[in-house]
Amino acid sequence: MKIAILDCYIDEPTCLGVPPYISPYPRYIAGAIWSVDKSIDVRYLTIDDLRKGTEKSKTIEGVEILVVIAGMIVPGKYLSTYPAHPKETRRYLENLAKPVKILCGPAAIFGFGIGGGSRTRELGELFDFVVKGDPEIFIRDFLKEGESADLCARRESAKEIGNFAIKGAEIVKQHQNYPDYLIAEIETYRGCPRSISGGCSFCAEPLKGLPDFRPEEDIVEEIRALYDNGVRHFRIGNQPCIFSYNAKDVGKEEFPRPNPKAIERLFKGIRKVAPNLKTLHIDNANPGVIAKYPEESKKIAKIICKYHTP
Repeated sequence: MKIAILDCYIDEPTCLGVPPYISPYPRYIAGAIWSVDKSIDVRYLTIDDLRKGTEKSKTIEGVEILVVIAGMIVPGKYLSTYPAHPKETRRYLENLAKPVKILCGPAAIFGFGIGGGSRTRELGELFDFVVKGDPEIFIRDFLKEGESADLCARRESAKEIGNFAIKGAEIVKQHQNYPDYLIAEIETYRGCPRSISGGCSFCAEPLKGLPDFRPEEDIVEEIRALYDNGVRHFRIGNQPCIFSYNAKDVGKEEFPRPNPKAIERLFKGIRKVAPNLKTLHIDNANPGVIAKYPEESKKIAKIICKYHTP
């Protein structure tokens, strides 16, 4: 069996997948496929391959399943490329008859947007399946169960994707920016502590509920797998607030007390398994947490300075 993953690039409040960044979506999806059957031929290509008409662009014509990752829900300014526009997505896919087409990402949930805050457009008729839940869970179940798989299925916990993240790491080798100009976006948790009060008006993360923290060891092992596959640039950016990773009193406090020890263990572990990395950066911190807990936040800031690259 051949499956193609077409990355049309995503931009969410807590996750960036526009080059030079590669989001967790294609890595988790590839890992989910290979967790079912390692012999499946998984091809990864991007919307830029279709735009340029590269040799890889022909891939989508000869596969049984085409998984499309797309959607942007925040306004962005991009330097090297840009997410797929609904019109070009239609142009490339509307005459593609053979593969089963699966849409996932923000576009599947909120519709195709051309920029954060702009009106979304529906292209659901182009696809056989529009995934409203977690893509990696649906695709794993689809390969096992066929059309009876639940389009709204979600991971039971963050622990469930640990194996997918490791198995799917090698898909990065098929990215056009690999290896020198590729930055892997890393998820530490999803959901937001502020979901108990509604969250920030511009962000969709509270819709995912309270934080579901990935275990430190799972994140470190994912970094190890990516590093072993040649990645040297990492951004710990897939979360609403890095200062709140494994924070205390989540679910009780809108701004939970930070946990500096957990954050130091995480970054120390990353440095241990990726000793010669070239980039280690973060994204997203809630100023409300920093203002409420200045001492803990000061410790975390020092940890960031200690382990991160300039």
